[in-house]
Amino acid sequence: MYIGLEFSPRFKHLNNFIVLASTQKEIEEFGVIYAFLMDYVMDQSKKSDVKRYYSENSGMNAVLVNLKPENLGKPPFKYRAICFVMQGMNFCK
Repeated sequence: MYIGLEFSPRFKHLNNFIVLASTQKEIEEFGVIYAFLMDYVMDQSKKSDVKRYYSENSGMNAVLVNLKPENLGKPPFKYRAICFVMQGMNFCK
């Protein structure tokens, strides 16, 4: 797996981070574990190729797990999860 962090100079904290994985199973497992650790609930999305977990206290804190393979330019990583993080507002545990 590969993790990329995005720091916001405007807000002076971590904005979001991206997790890349080689297999769909790896990215799905990451999503479930991260959602459990952050106490997120699953969104009942109609998109079959995306799973979304979010905080009930702040929908801005979420993870989107893409189940469709993509050419991300970093072989062998074909699957991606985007984790949105809003810090400084007591949204994170």
